[in-house]
Amino acid sequence: MEKDNISETLRNIARFGKILIRRPHCLERMEERNVNMDDIENVLIWGTVEETEEIKTGIWKCVVKGNDIDGDELTCVAILLTETNALCITVF
Repeated sequence: MEKDNISETLRNIARFGKILIRRPHCLERMEERNVNMDDIENVLIWGTVEETEEIKTGIWKCVVKGNDIDGDELTCVAILLTETNALCITVF
């Protein structure tokens, strides 16, 4: 999958699909950094895919950098599971 396609797919997932949260790690990082689902969605919709890695055939790990809803820098590491589901594994 091309980086542009990954970006578009992540945007669509943030708008219309399902973002899963890796527990407990991601929830702990979210709490530590005062990050909520709106912040993660904002990064996935408006951020830039900085890195991609195919970890299994058709399963992509993505590092997306952008801003939370308050305008603060936020990076989200997500795994693109399907065209409609992503798993957020950490935020920083």
